[in-house]
Amino acid sequence: MSRRLAGLAFRVLATIAACDAACAHDQWADGTRVPAWVKKYCCGPEEAHLLDVGQVHRVVGGYRIDGLEGLVVPERVYPSQDGQVWAFYNGGFGPNALIRCLFIPWSF
Repeated sequence: MSRRLAGLAFRVLATIAACDAACAHDQWADGTRVPAWVKKYCCGPEEAHLLDVGQVHRVVGGYRIDGLEGLVVPERVYPSQDGQVWAFYNGGFGPNALIRCLFIPWSF
């Protein structure tokens, strides 16, 4: 019985994880819809990435995101709609990442 339950739990978690990745462009973490201007300006071929607050560092001239080489300039930083940290970039790490927008809580 526990194997069946574990298998069911794994399938449910895998489905939720797949939906989270697929729905990233449509909803914030709190379920509210991502505004059209965000999709137009920040998305395109880029991706939405939900980050931990510890992955983002305020530095002279903007913000740095762990694993990415580009600096996010203040003009590309916006208040988070849901209190989470969101970065919109093309999905590549290192010098190939093109960071479009960063959403952070105002308390950051």
